[in-house]
Amino acid sequence: MGEMAGHRRDWEALGEIDPLYAILSAPDAKHGEWDVEAFLATGSADAARIMAACEALAVPARRDASFELGCGVGRITRALSPSFGRAVGVDISAAMIER
Repeated sequence: MGEMAGHRRDWEALGEIDPLYAILSAPDAKHGEWDVEAFLATGSADAARIMAACEALAVPARRDASFELGCGVGRITRALSPSFGRAVGVDISAAMIER
């Protein structure tokens, strides 16, 4: 099995077992204990920090689209979407995307 196939296998398994915890491991959120709203709120907070850093650097000049590679369940992609004309996220794990 190639290295990429191994990564895909691992992330598929994590996406099927406990996708939110696999993305953001909080001690009290293991075994499906993440509250979805609280989980997504962490994405909003991270996206706000990302956008503040970008604005401080005056980038991007245009906000036609954002692209997140390794988006998992879309925690950051969803939060960035209001700031861009289009938000695209891709992930190696179909199980993560389906979530």
